[in-house]
Amino acid sequence: MIVLASLFLTGCIGLDPLGAGDDTAGGGGDSGPAFTTYGGMSFPSRVDFGSVQLDSPAATNLTLTNSSGGNVRIEQVVLSAPAAFDAQFTSVPWVVGSGGQYVISLSFDPSTAGVQSGTLSFGVEGETGLADIAITGEGVTQGGDGGSGDGGGSDGGSSADSLDFSDTTVAFGNVPLESTQTSNVIIENHTGADVRISDITSSNAVLTTTGVDTPAVVSDGSSKTLQVKFTPTEERAYTESLTVRSDHGDTTISVTGTGEYHCTVCGPQLDVDTGGDSHSMDFTSLLGIADTKTIYLFNTGDEDLTVSTVRITNDTVGGGTFTSHFTGPVTVHPGGSSSFTLSYSCPDIICVDFPNDAFDWNIAHIASNDPASPDWTIQLNGT
Repeated sequence: MIVLASLFLTGCIGLDPLGAGDDTAGGGGDSGPAFTTYGGMSFPSRVDFGSVQLDSPAATNLTLTNSSGGNVRIEQVVLSAPAAFDAQFTSVPWVVGSGGQYVISLSFDPSTAGVQSGTLSFGVEGETGLADIAITGEGVTQGGDGGSGDGGGSDGGSSADSLDFSDTTVAFGNVPLESTQTSNVIIENHTGADVRISDITSSNAVLTTTGVDTPAVVSDGSSKTLQVKFTPTEERAYTESLTVRSDHGDTTISVTGTGEYHCTVCGPQLDVDTGGDSHSMDFTSLLGIADTKTIYLFNTGDEDLTVSTVRITNDTVGGGTFTSHFTGPVTVHPGGSSSFTLSYSCPDIICVDFPNDAFDWNIAHIASNDPASPDWTIQLNGT
């Protein structure tokens, strides 16, 4: 079984590691795990899948929330557990903004009866060692103690002469645009005969399924795992549905989720290409003919970059003149570029113009809304 994970930078999603309201992830009898903090991230100290029937995998989300006032960089995620456990997560390193969330999708698919345990660990930039989260679950045979109930399914639990769904309501919470989150719905046949699933239809293309290729037959006493996948394309709330048609009747699975914008840099980021050193340029003026060169501006961030002005300071001693041909301000969208030219001319037979940082001579100043480089400087050399 494969479970995908997503990164949540804003908004909230409930974490129910004990599977409350979803008996496929166990149920536990206590009030839930205690929360702890490490490196500015808040998270539960343990995840307990409870009792899970053999070959009926359970899944849940482990949410790490940035409770600090600044960015937190997650450097490492490590799962140390038996093969029955699996963790899927967005590749690291990853920066989580203040109030944002990093979600790790955990699954437990026991093939043998008994209690199994492991550890999910993660590291944060600037912190020593890793934070450990205990993971436990018990594999039980059919009819075992505390096994997988219907977890909010269509009839409140398995019964004779029924096709049972572990969930008929799936809530994905906030999911980054164009990324995919998966939730599993287990279909169990207790009808006393084989059931043929003829078709599974979706109300919206953002909602797809894998795991059950129609037409499919679910033998009596067996189950199939339907993987429900949500891939939002718009920044809005979705209320959708899946319809599972079978010769035992139709079942509707209600699905909700919200598409949200997420960022990595979370701001504009200016990069300059001069054809060489991005902070230095050499010009040569021959017999009074201007030497003109192009400067390229790139936005490597994920928000709009505004280049407001390009200002040139000239040294009056050298005799030559540097001139900017920038016409702005200009807005550069993420991944986009713009350009302008600089020229150098010398009316005399010999001119020597070099920069002088102390006096701010022969320097181009590129002003933008990049918080890291609001005044990008290029030293100008002319001969």
